[in-house]
Amino acid sequence: MDIGSFLAYRRKQLGLSFSDVGSAIGYTPQAIYRYEKGIVKIDLSLVDSFCKVLNLSAEAFFGMD
Repeated sequence: MDIGSFLAYRRKQLGLSFSDVGSAIGYTPQAIYRYEKGIVKIDLSLVDSFCKVLNLSAEAFFGMD
């Protein structure tokens, strides 16, 4: 599973919308959609923010957990 698909899976698992995640990290819902679909690659500076919002470790984020 690629990172975008994993983020979408985890977001849905937690019952969060694109808006919920976007608001928490300071991005638009459209940007979150683009990250999940792989249209735009996730900047490494956002990993920590995504991990906090989605309650993940960095290892889990990168599929090492």
